[in-house]
Amino acid sequence: MTADHRLVVIFAHPDDESFGFGGVLSAAADAGWETTYVVGTRGEVGEILVPELATRETLGEVREGELRAALDMLGVNDVCILGYRDSGMNGTPENDHPQAFVNQDVEEVAEIVAEIILEKRPTVVITYGPDGIYGHPDHIMAGKVGEAAVCKAGERGWQTPNLYYSSASRERIRRMANHPNNPFAKMAPELLETFGTPSAEITTWMDIRAFSERKLDALRKHRTQVGDNGPFAHLSEEDRRLWMSLETARMVPLPWNPHPQDVLHDLLPEAPTDLPFRL
Repeated sequence: MTADHRLVVIFAHPDDESFGFGGVLSAAADAGWETTYVVGTRGEVGEILVPELATRETLGEVREGELRAALDMLGVNDVCILGYRDSGMNGTPENDHPQAFVNQDVEEVAEIVAEIILEKRPTVVITYGPDGIYGHPDHIMAGKVGEAAVCKAGERGWQTPNLYYSSASRERIRRMANHPNNPFAKMAPELLETFGTPSAEITTWMDIRAFSERKLDALRKHRTQVGDNGPFAHLSEEDRRLWMSLETARMVPLPWNPHPQDVLHDLLPEAPTDLPFRL
């Protein structure tokens, strides 16, 4: 590992950081990478799985506290909350709220994030791709903002060398969906069909087994979203261990770096091809 990198992660909600890249963030902290988490919303319209923790009116404040606790667990102490309203799932009334993240002007929000990039001068930026993992409006918005911000900052003096899209193997998710008590059991079949990225498009398969317990501990900090039993609580121990064994991303060519090298493997080893659930 090397401390020669600086990382900015641009996501949409509290808990996105732990579900998507709890292993990467933990490894970055241990390696001495300067890391900043930029989050579009406070997740005001998320679930409240532990009713005594929050009301609909207080959920955003509570989730911010959960986020800070999770980031502390992961070793990240720099967070920038943009403060837009959670847009909710696709097709819900929350999509129409004027303060919803999805209803903001991409270029205007990207200007704000570009200033963060110019200040932090990251060597690596991670955000969502056009699919938003599973089409969540705020994920898609975060990806649009993140990529536009990288380009704007590049025009003004800081050309981030390495951009990655967060990804989840579609084949891997479908395999997990066939296991008893899996976390996708209640998902509509039509959504499951398009959930994730085809494995052939994923460039970066990272072995996070050394950090899987820390990732789980961070996820448990988001109690309103995962409940008291914790994420993946009803999976078998073997399935939970295998699911928490790797994280994945896609390298994105940039005008000033059309053939990027996979620098995330400076941080974490490549997941072995025979690791169960790799595909």
